[in-house]
Amino acid sequence: MVVFDEDRIHDSALRIISIRPHSTAELRRKLLKKAGDPAAVDRVIERLLRVDLLNDNRFARDFIEYGFVRKSWGKRKVWAGLMKRGIDRIIIDELLRSPDAALMEQEGARRFVDRQTRDGDTSEEHIKKIAGKLVSRGFGWDVVSQVIKSAGQPVPEREPA
Repeated sequence: MVVFDEDRIHDSALRIISIRPHSTAELRRKLLKKAGDPAAVDRVIERLLRVDLLNDNRFARDFIEYGFVRKSWGKRKVWAGLMKRGIDRIIIDELLRSPDAALMEQEGARRFVDRQTRDGDTSEEHIKKIAGKLVSRGFGWDVVSQVIKSAGQPVPEREPA
């Protein structure tokens, strides 16, 4: 492993975050793998935090919106994704408790149901499969049953396995 000077580490960090946003922990892992100097990496991370190019709160808010709305993931999957990216549990729990997060989760589930019933198949068996897919995507049964009911479909008797 080659040890880079702080300017090269900073340049690498800027390249990495220009491709896509990263959490502090993700960026630190990547830079340590590349640079090999923990003290220099920490100084670069602090510099990026000071100028707000790195912000775990903003990253988590954006990830939550992306997961709920664009990917149709449920709260459990979004939570796990943020934990994997090194976001503090307190930040995650606070953001996921917000009314906006609940609305985005509902919207993502609703969009998923709409896509799955686009072909007109609303048979009981198909609705059960959709419910199972929603659960496997991290949605709680309360959200699943509410979204299926609001789509005018009969809610399956029990939570799919």
